[in-house]
Amino acid sequence: MLIIDGKRVNKVEKILSTQPFNKLNISLTSQDLSIVSGDAFEIRFHGPKDLIPNVKIGDERATIVGPKKPYRFLLLSVKTGTENFLEVTVPKQMRLEEVQLQLISGDSKLQGLSVEELETKSSSGNVFISNCQIEDGEIKTVSGNCNINRTSFTYLESRLKTGNNDISNCRIKNVGELYTISGNNSVRKTPITKLKYSAIDGITRVSDNYEVAQDYDNIFVLETINGNNLIR
Repeated sequence: MLIIDGKRVNKVEKILSTQPFNKLNISLTSQDLSIVSGDAFEIRFHGPKDLIPNVKIGDERATIVGPKKPYRFLLLSVKTGTENFLEVTVPKQMRLEEVQLQLISGDSKLQGLSVEELETKSSSGNVFISNCQIEDGEIKTVSGNCNINRTSFTYLESRLKTGNNDISNCRIKNVGELYTISGNNSVRKTPITKLKYSAIDGITRVSDNYEVAQDYDNIFVLETINGNNLIR
């Protein structure tokens, strides 16, 4: 069951496109987003009909823009889970040249992707990245956590205002920068060559047996104002 502005709304499930692309731009206001690898290109929407985003594909670029209509009240049934989300699937062998995401309210998940340049900005929502290969990654969130697992980067910057950065089982070949104003930075089972850190109102704990990078030379920068840094 989905309730918007006090009215019960029936959801729809619709395939918006199956055309190929190698650049992806998405702008959403109040939807969760999932971008995953699969067998073929597909953009699929789940949710109320009047929240279906507009999709344009041309010059190898897919542009997806959600409606701007604001809703005062939106309720999702706890029995059925999220009922308002967009799912983008790209072929497993595909390497995306560019992915740019701008979300107002909603979580984003990237899984099994190969991306040259990733930029994601959100006002409220969590970012989940797993099993990806990304050259340059830039993540900015006002309120939300960033969780990255089993992913390789050449360069990574995650900058949060309120939220936690959690990096585990990753490979950062050049530079990894984690910033949060109110929250914790955690790096686990991720090789590091050089380390810089700052915790103004908190502590930094560096495990004696954290993994040192052997086949590449990188630097990690961890900064928090109200929170802790943990490296292990």
